[in-house]
Order: sequence, then structure tokens, then C-alpha cells
Amino acid sequence: MKTGRVFSVIVIVTLSWLFAAKMPQALFIPLAILLWVFRAGFVRLAQRFPAGLGFIGSTWLLGMVIEIFAVWQNLSVPAGQRLLFEQEPGRDLAVAAVFYLLFAVIWFFLLRRYAFTPRQALFIQVLWSAVEQRGAVLKQAFQAGSFGLVMLAFVAGVYGTWVFFPTLFTWEKFSQKFPDRIKPRWYHMLLAVGVLYAAIAVMILLG
Repeated sequence: MKTGRVFSVIVIVTLSWLFAAKMPQALFIPLAILLWVFRAGFVRLAQRFPAGLGFIGSTWLLGMVIEIFAVWQNLSVPAGQRLLFEQEPGRDLAVAAVFYLLFAVIWFFLLRRYAFTPRQALFIQVLWSAVEQRGAVLKQAFQAGSFGLVMLAFVAGVYGTWVFFPTLFTWEKFSQKFPDRIKPRWYHMLLAVGVLYAAIAVMILLG
């Protein structure tokens, strides 16, 4: 293993140990480092699956891992105050499983039509995280004062990691399978945010 990777593994293990003890939801940070450092291997793994299955499967799995971190974080919080889909951990994970699956399918169709790069997918997710729940994240960030920027960065990191890496891992596969995709302009990214927001709103109403 190269020296750079050895150092990265040490950082990943150290951060994981620190966050697991104090702030489990921040475990997405060492997870993101791990996925980035070993991205070439994950790209090769994604090549073994059809584009849709590889993207939807990895997006769903990553979403569930991040949700487990959130449940872990909220175990010490009194019922009724937990920032989860449901207050009971088991029910929360069940709802999350459906939510992340539907969200991954919606993203698949967006990527099937538009050739969003991983960075553009990250930007879309960051925008969506800001307006999600009727802009609750933005409101809380402004109310938090100087700490608001840190809060926004954290939320954006959680939401962005969730879709950025699956898009990165399957980018080559999508390009091979769907060569006729539209090269997106800036307004296509805004359209994608609107589609995601509307889809989640419908899911909430139906749920």
C-alpha cells in the first residue's frame, strides 16, 4: 500500500474512533475519505453491474449507512425530539429504506436523461438540502449565527456524499450505456432540484 494511502487509512481510523464516541452522524466524513481514496476500486466494482442497478444499489446502500449514523446519533435524544423519519429506530430505518430507494430511482432517471457530472450532482444535492423541509435548514443556519456556515457545510456534506459517490462510481458506465444524454446547462440543475423537491413532497403526502 502506498504511503499516501497508509496515511489516509490512519486518518480514517482516527476520525472514526473520535466521531463514534462523540458524534456518530459525522462518521460520514471518514466514510467519504475512504470512498475517495479507494474510488478506483469502487469504479471497477460498479463496472460489473448494469448502470441502473449499480447506481440505485450504491445510492440506496450509502443512504442507509448514513441513516444508521443518524439513528446512532439520536439514541441518546429523548423520544419526540429525534431528528429522524420516525422516533422509533426500527421504524425509522424501515421508512428510510423506502425513501432512499425511491430517491435513488428518481436520481437514476435524472442521470439517464441528463449527463450530470459528479460535481454537478453534488451541487444539486447541496441546493436541495438547503430548500428541503421548506427551507428549514437555511432558517436554522441563519438563526445559528456564525455557527450557521458550519451547520450548512455539515448538512451539505451529508446530502452531497450520498449521491456524489454513486454518480462518480457509475459515470463511465452511464456514458457507455446512454451516449445520447443531454449535456446539462445551469437551468437543468435547478430543474433537477425542483423535481427532487416535488417528488419528496409527493412521497410525504402519500406516506
